[in-house]
Amino acid sequence: MKLAEKLLEKYLENPNGMDEEVREALDLPDNKYYSVVTWSINKEAIGKVYISKAERVVKNKKVSKSDQKSNA
Repeated sequence: MKLAEKLLEKYLENPNGMDEEVREALDLPDNKYYSVVTWSINKEAIGKVYISKAERVVKNKKVSKSDQKSNA
């Protein structure tokens, strides 16, 4: 799994602000950590994405009472 060239460029500029975009582009689960290779002697490895076996805590979306009434 590898980031597309344009997405990699955006990621290198602002890695902290790219989480949602990277997850969406690569269909990564919300409960998993991932890492992106940003530097390597092997140029082919740059942009590769590795998913960790560790799971992260994902908070559930809050549902307001008004949302519950409209769904009923």
